[in-house]
Amino acid sequence: MEWLIIALVVTISANEVLILKFNLNDLLDNGNPKILVNTEIETREKHYTKIILKNHIREESKNYYRNKVLPHLKETFEKFTNFLEINLYHNKELLNPDEKHIHLGIPKILNVPEVDKKGNPENNKLIVWRKEIDFIYQNKEVNGFVMIRNTGRYNQPGIRLLRNKRVIEGTTFHKNKLESLLGTSNKYAAQRVYGEINLDDFDVNFMKTGFDDNLSSFYDQLKKQISPPEYKFDLLSQATSFRKNKYDEYLENIGTQQNEDDNENSDSSNGVGGTNSNGNSGGSDCPAGSESPESDPEFANQSNTPSTKITKSLAIENKLQKLGNHKLMNLYRSLCKVSLIEHSILLYVGAWSFFESLSTSLGKHNGIAFESFLSGKVNEWYPARNDSSKKGDFKVSLKDIHAKGNCVKHSGNYQVINGLQLENDFIVLKPLIIKIIEEIIKKEENDI
Repeated sequence: MEWLIIALVVTISANEVLILKFNLNDLLDNGNPKILVNTEIETREKHYTKIILKNHIREESKNYYRNKVLPHLKETFEKFTNFLEINLYHNKELLNPDEKHIHLGIPKILNVPEVDKKGNPENNKLIVWRKEIDFIYQNKEVNGFVMIRNTGRYNQPGIRLLRNKRVIEGTTFHKNKLESLLGTSNKYAAQRVYGEINLDDFDVNFMKTGFDDNLSSFYDQLKKQISPPEYKFDLLSQATSFRKNKYDEYLENIGTQQNEDDNENSDSSNGVGGTNSNGNSGGSDCPAGSESPESDPEFANQSNTPSTKITKSLAIENKLQKLGNHKLMNLYRSLCKVSLIEHSILLYVGAWSFFESLSTSLGKHNGIAFESFLSGKVNEWYPARNDSSKKGDFKVSLKDIHAKGNCVKHSGNYQVINGLQLENDFIVLKPLIIKIIEEIIKKEENDI
């Protein structure tokens, strides 16, 4: 087989193309380790490498290069597309990849409530099903993410393993679907789970198509990260049990029930259905009793794009200023400044501290969880029957913040996958936070 390699080399003294032309069979037969390198002048603005193969030992069709070789090359160097372009020619014809055989980029993430083993949603609280990975394996750093695809597919789920941004084991040609981690290809988890794991400190083979180490125990450790037995969040269980048709049916039932509730309460002055107490019409996609940025006047002029930070409420800030508690004021302002994506662990600890401090100021004693203390207050402050949905939303958000904050504080391994849920939690809990602060102010006035 005849090889022709042309590489442009730009130096300070000259702009040159290095040309290597050799016959692989002759080199092997003669045992000659030397190859003559020729040079030609090239313009400085260009930068490229050409590899030309002629007289192949094994003849392959044009479709083989289009549907196998080209997708493999594009996936391998996907993270370099900001400066790298790959073109593949077969008998001088430029080949374009068939979209059925190549799927680059990160798929859309599943954003639904947690489901039980039968696929039934346990509540109406949306969760972004992505887990950030960051741990040490045999003194080597491991980081990346694992997620559930919004739409499952046979062709490309799996775990991409990268080293210095180059895909070593991918999901396009030799699919890295691990039965020990995801089950067989006909299982739901194997069709839905996708991940990218950076193994920069790991050695690779000569061809850079695999890692030297036996990664069996590594995958065992990775499985504990995405499916921890001691905590509720279980990405593999969700991927296995979620059924889109059941979730669609659940949404339809929720919508039907909401319409019935709206009709029953259209003339009520409590803001449920029809036109609510602040003048906004009903029909929001948010659960009954929760507030969304679109329905809250404080957020009326903001974009519908999900925020990457907890949206600061002026009403809460004004109440905290009136209370005069500098710790709570500074803690709340800090929570609203930090990125929910980059610092999710820090934010859940901060949110836990915020509600713990509020509860203590309200009279909670040591040894009592703020979730239990505030749930009792919710029952006391919202006794009306038509407050049941609001109370339920409050309790779900408080329970989630308390559980995740506690686990992050006390566990050496547990970490929060994504902090974006806190944005919705603080919107849902806004009226309760204001009520808590008002009650603290009354309590301190009575103590004087």
